[in-house]
Amino acid sequence: MVFPTRARTHSIGRHTERSNNVRKLPRASQNTFADFSIKTEGAVYGLEAFLRATDTDGLVIMRGGRIMYEYYDNGMRPDTPHIFMSVSKSVLGLLAGVLVERGALNLDDPGTRWVPEVGAAAYAGATLRDLLDMRVGTFFDEDYLATAGPIIEYRKAQNWDPLAPGEKPGDLRSFFASLVEKDGPHKGRFHYVSPNTDLMGWVIERATGKRYADLVSELLWKPMGAGGSAYITVD
Repeated sequence: MVFPTRARTHSIGRHTERSNNVRKLPRASQNTFADFSIKTEGAVYGLEAFLRATDTDGLVIMRGGRIMYEYYDNGMRPDTPHIFMSVSKSVLGLLAGVLVERGALNLDDPGTRWVPEVGAAAYAGATLRDLLDMRVGTFFDEDYLATAGPIIEYRKAQNWDPLAPGEKPGDLRSFFASLVEKDGPHKGRFHYVSPNTDLMGWVIERATGKRYADLVSELLWKPMGAGGSAYITVD
């Protein structure tokens, strides 16, 4: 799930709907952080100076349903869309929890129950819990500075990275099946692999018969009173 801030090569194909039950958040009457300071690398910063020094786009601090502090920079405003990146994993985890409570998912089921297309890949035998816990023994190096390897093919499948001359566009579902190499057992070490979350999204769509974006709308976005829509990238 992303809040895109500028044109990208990928397409923004799906969105969640804003809530019809939006309430205004009250604000604290005084700046609680006026005397707050951070010491780092020999320098002392007030909170706002620290946020400028770290190129922070926005920050909201809340307590007890009340906004205690709010900051925006770099062209951001309270209503400006901003990319979510891997916070999306937490959104998916919340959605999975709701579906488990409703009996739509059993985390001890193998992923191949819902997505048999990955039965010949390294995902064979991994449970839904393994996917959520990032304990799948598939070979994948989440190195964002890499210039070759599965992560580059992953990015190309999402249309984040440009294709090389002569290459044909791919897609995520075909990419999952290409991950055949294992680097250990399932349920073993914690191994952060973003495709695990994408695959879990496919599982959720298969298990419910609904689009992921629609489920997030129905079960999370609208109930929490979101004042704006979220936009989700597609491959």
